[in-house]
Amino acid sequence: MVAIAEAMSHFAQPLIDATDGSPEGLQRALSLSQLCWSMALMPQGSREQFLAEMQPTLKMDDEEFQAFKRDVLAAEQPCA
Repeated sequence: MVAIAEAMSHFAQPLIDATDGSPEGLQRALSLSQLCWSMALMPQGSREQFLAEMQPTLKMDDEEFQAFKRDVLAAEQPCA
């Protein structure tokens, strides 16, 4: 279990470093990293519904969430 926690912490570190250090910022960074970690493990066809269900957890308005979703989904597309 410790190895998984260490891997997740390492994975989340860039997002944690980008926060202002507030509890809310840290929670948001950890939520985003958990979302990305989880998405990487699920079948591609399940990802859009998973993202839609995460909007309330991420506390993003519709415009911010659409931009985030576009960026996340675009990042998983192979380069041409």
